[in-house]
Amino acid sequence: MQMSPPGINLMEVRHVNKHSVVRALHEQGAMTKQEISRTLNLSLATVVTLIKELTEEGIVEQGELLESTGGRKPVVYQIVGNAKLSLGVALTGHHIRIALVNWKHEVIEKYREKITYSNSETYWRHVYQEVMKVLKKERITSRNFVGLNFVIDGNIIPDAGYEDIIPVGIFDGLDVSVIKDMYLCPVYFCNSVKAAAYSNVGKLSSRNTCVYIQFDRTVGGAVIANGTFWGLSNRTGEFGHMYFGENNKKCQCGNYGCLQTYCSSDVIREESGMELEDFFREIEQGNKKLMSVWNSYKKNVIQAVYNLRVIFDINVMIGGEMAPYLKRWEEELKEILRMLDIYQEQKDYLQFSNGGEFDGAIGAALMVLQKEDEDDIEFIK
Repeated sequence: MQMSPPGINLMEVRHVNKHSVVRALHEQGAMTKQEISRTLNLSLATVVTLIKELTEEGIVEQGELLESTGGRKPVVYQIVGNAKLSLGVALTGHHIRIALVNWKHEVIEKYREKITYSNSETYWRHVYQEVMKVLKKERITSRNFVGLNFVIDGNIIPDAGYEDIIPVGIFDGLDVSVIKDMYLCPVYFCNSVKAAAYSNVGKLSSRNTCVYIQFDRTVGGAVIANGTFWGLSNRTGEFGHMYFGENNKKCQCGNYGCLQTYCSSDVIREESGMELEDFFREIEQGNKKLMSVWNSYKKNVIQAVYNLRVIFDINVMIGGEMAPYLKRWEEELKEILRMLDIYQEQKDYLQFSNGGEFDGAIGAALMVLQKEDEDDIEFIK
């Protein structure tokens, strides 16, 4: 049985034990009462009582019966995914992307709208209405909704949380306190690329270690080590501003030759005069002129991925709105990367994010859930 620290009364011990049960189920997945007892060093009788209470509170539920080697089938218990939900809202100069995610990291709803950003009451009122539509559609209540996280371009404040940023670019001058006051729930603002990277951190039971690079209108990323961002100030991964070559395209940072000027999705738009959907429709139909644009873009992506692999010696994951398009050429990309490998190990280290253009919104929602789990033990009565 777990020993309680001096000065802790029985009610507080029960409270801590309930939280421990929930945390174990969240991190390790469905477990039997016996497994919970062994994992937490609690008596089986205590676990039975706690599971009963948590089930009545709607936090834990019975899962599928396990196969039995004889006798009754073992019963497993798991967290109720929709006991906690959060919303990520990714904003760019051209789109709103919303993702509703639950406690099990399942994406419940996705919404995308093309709209031009403006720091105006009209724009932010429209965003508010779209957020409310999603919550109403899914019948989300204040009991299980834990917060909202906006994804914007912003500089991360050293030693601060992921949600503490200074708006930059088109969001420069945004007073985030005004936006927060529009909502009755906790509201955060986070860096766009770090949110996208966070969507690929992985579940608690299987944390990722990889380099994440986002090929979107902006290029950036993060180094993920055992499920957290590596670096002194959580600011590693400004890959978009690596010097990549000489060209006459000025990056938003003011320099020339940045990777962003070679691998941004806007490179495709500018050189073809088309939106991505139309461009790849033409590629599929064999447009040779556009294929030349695509081959040049792929070459730059391959070089960027290879450079990251040589530097970090871990898997490289591609995300952002270009990810689903690049994935269509996955085998070709992997084959070229194997040929470039100086160790000739024939390993496939290239991965693709499943979220694509929704990486940022999904990651932002997961950040809220993570913060809730770290900060709010009061969720458990």
